[in-house]
Amino acid sequence: MSNASFIKAIKGSMLNAGQSSFEAYRAVEIIKLNTGEEEVIQVEEGTNELNQKGDRLDFFFVWPLSYSMPNEVNRIEFSWCI
Repeated sequence: MSNASFIKAIKGSMLNAGQSSFEAYRAVEIIKLNTGEEEVIQVEEGTNELNQKGDRLDFFFVWPLSYSMPNEVNRIEFSWCI
């Protein structure tokens, strides 16, 4: 079975924990695995206003692994670049 047969998924959320409004602008997300594999994702859709304390923005990404095997992945780093 080739590595292209395996996928990785990440689920996350942003939470407005402050007293002010917060806006998550359309941006580029970079997902890095401890194996050196990297995926760049452009977010274009969805609500992005977190106007009140407690408002939440949920997200979910799925992508195929290029060369890593699932059991090799033990750490995922996620960054949001505006």
